[in-house]
Amino acid sequence: MASRTRTVLFVAPHHRASGEVSTARHAARDLAATGFAAHLLAAPRHATASGTDFAGTHALGPDRAGNTATLRRVVDGVSPDIVVFCDAALVDTPTGSLPVDVADAIDVITGSGCRLATFDHLGIPLSAAWPPDTAILRPCPLGSPLMDGRPGLPVAVTRPVTGLAGIDELPARVPGVLRIVHTVAPWAITLAAAVKHPLHQHLPAILESYLADLGRPVELLSVNNGALLPAAPRGRLRVVNLPPQPAAVFDRLLADADLVLTENPFASTIGRAIDLGTPAVAWQHTLGIVDVLATFGSPVAAPVARLLMPDLSRARPWIAFPNWTPEAIGNVTVLNDNPVTSAFARLEVFGGAATAGRLRDMLTDSPSRRGVLAAQEQFRASVQRLPRVGEALVAAAVDTGCVHRGKP
Repeated sequence: MASRTRTVLFVAPHHRASGEVSTARHAARDLAATGFAAHLLAAPRHATASGTDFAGTHALGPDRAGNTATLRRVVDGVSPDIVVFCDAALVDTPTGSLPVDVADAIDVITGSGCRLATFDHLGIPLSAAWPPDTAILRPCPLGSPLMDGRPGLPVAVTRPVTGLAGIDELPARVPGVLRIVHTVAPWAITLAAAVKHPLHQHLPAILESYLADLGRPVELLSVNNGALLPAAPRGRLRVVNLPPQPAAVFDRLLADADLVLTENPFASTIGRAIDLGTPAVAWQHTLGIVDVLATFGSPVAAPVARLLMPDLSRARPWIAFPNWTPEAIGNVTVLNDNPVTSAFARLEVFGGAATAGRLRDMLTDSPSRRGVLAAQEQFRASVQRLPRVGEALVAAAVDTGCVHRGKP
C-alpha cells in the first residue's frame, strides 16, 4: 500500500495578508522538495490568486459558522499533519479578516490530531485563546535572527534569484536610466480609495521634485493595479504602471532595480529587497502639520501643497499607508529594537530637502547607500545559517525542533 502524502494546511482569513500568503507560497515550494504537499485555505482573493504553488486551494466566506464548517471539511479531506496560520494574531483583529471562531477552529485542528503553528510577521502577541504549545515561526530577514528574547524560531523564507535572462515580461532597461521599482499592495489601493486619500495621484510629482537635482534620468516602475499612478507633470520621471506580477517576474524586477520603494515598512517586499541586495526605502509620514508646512520652502512645495491644502486631514500621520497610524500599530513590534532597520531606509514622504538629499543618496554611490548594502549583506549571512521554513515545518509536524510561545 502506498504511504500517505504528508500535508501542511496554511490558513489566511485576512484580506490584507498579501505578504503572509507570500510566505506560505515560499514555504509550499520548500515543502514540495521534502515530499510534503501544501494546501491553502484563505480569503477568496488569495485563494484564487495563489497559482500552482499549492496542491489545493480552498476559499473562506463571510459567515463565521460556515467558515468553521469549511475548515472542518478541508481538514477532514486533506488530513494535514500540521495547520499553519499565516499570522494567527491577525485572526484576532476583526478589521480586514473574514470571521473565524478561534475556539472552534482550534477544536477542529487539535481534535483531528494535527499540530498547530503560526507565522509571526508583525510581532503581535498571540491572545490567550491560542494554545501555549502553538509553534511560532518568525520569517526572516524582517523577523531578524539577530534579535534575542523574541518568542518563536527564526526561519529563512526565500531563495536568491539567479540571473535575469529568459524573463520576457521584464521591461527592458534603458542605458543610463536609473530604475526605481515601487510596489503597492491591493489592500492599500482599496483602502486609500475608500478614504479618498490622493497620495498616489500626487506621488509622481513629489518624487519628480525630490529627484530634480539628481542629474540622471529616472524611471519608476510601479507594481499596483496597472493604472494607479499618473504621469509625472514635468516629464522628468518616466512612470510605468504594471499589474501584479508572477512571483518569478516580481523577484527579478526587484533584483534588477536601483532602488525599491514602498509605503509599508512591514511589507514582504522590504524583506525580499534585502534578500536580493537591492537598497529599499519605505515612505512614512510622521511629521506634524507645522513641520509639513515648513517644507513649503523646498522644491517639493508645490506638489505637497496640491495634495494637502484642500483637506488638511490628509496630513494625518501614518507608518504604513493609508491607515496604519503610529497609534494603530502600538502592538506591532517586529521592527522595535530590530537591527534589520539598518538594512533599509525609512523616509518622510513630506520631508522636504532632507528627504530629497537622502533619496538621491540611496540612488547613487554614497555612504548612505553603501551602509544599507553592508547591513543587507550582514543580514543575508545571518539568514543563511537559519533553517529553511519548509524544514522547520517538517520538524514541527513531527513535534521536533519547533519553538513554542514563551520559549525562545
